[in-house]
Amino acid sequence: MSSTDSNSSEENIKNTNGYIPVENNQYLFRDSSSKAIINTNRKEYLRALKRKQDRTIQLNEMDKLKNEVADIKSMLTQILEKVGSNGTN
Repeated sequence: MSSTDSNSSEENIKNTNGYIPVENNQYLFRDSSSKAIINTNRKEYLRALKRKQDRTIQLNEMDKLKNEVADIKSMLTQILEKVGSNGTN
């Protein structure tokens, strides 16, 4: 076993009892009861969590911007209404 293999196995979640290894992938296992495929590569799992967190932050920022644009549109409408009503008096 090379040092790369040793490092890779440290990234794996250690407990694979009850899981059937997936052919040609050291990190994938099938749960024998649910038939789900489980990725035991902790490093990739953490990367996926980070991507999900980043996406949530992006969506929250977009929602905030949408709300701010709606507020600006509302304020502009109010200004235009005031300007329009002042001009007709």
